[in-house]
Amino acid sequence: MDSAARIHRELHAMRRRLPEVSGVVLASSDGLRIASDTPAALDPDPVAAMAATSLGFGRQFARMAGYGSLQESVFQAADGLVVTYPAGERALLAVLARRGVDPALLHAEARAVASRLGALYEEAGGWDEAHPMPTSDTCAPRTARSVSPFSSPSPPTRHTVLRPPGRP
Repeated sequence: MDSAARIHRELHAMRRRLPEVSGVVLASSDGLRIASDTPAALDPDPVAAMAATSLGFGRQFARMAGYGSLQESVFQAADGLVVTYPAGERALLAVLARRGVDPALLHAEARAVASRLGALYEEAGGWDEAHPMPTSDTCAPRTARSVSPFSSPSPPTRHTVLRPPGRP
């Protein structure tokens, strides 16, 4: 069985073992989705991006406070939790769980799964083997859009990043 299939199997098995888990996303540390097992209504790509950001902030806070390496980043809401765990050096696991989940059981299970997924991702050689990037003939590039609730819909707008003089 190849690494991608093993990764998907591991994500699906975690949701079966913990019924309160409503979705899991494995992402690269820069926020690109590698694999996911989520409900159809939940787009895993923004979850991957936000999870990478939360993990990055958590690592910075832990380092700044002198508390050592980050174990997880937790957001607790009225109806559930969103927890992000490091998965090796180059990946992360985002877990979405409904209210009623046992946090201790969730953390124990998710840390073990994140460790296994991180090893599988590294074994696959990272992004290219675990989840190849789409080629130009299978996926058109997306255009950035600016949308304001106070304006009428406008055609897509391309954004340019402005850099200070002397910077590439």
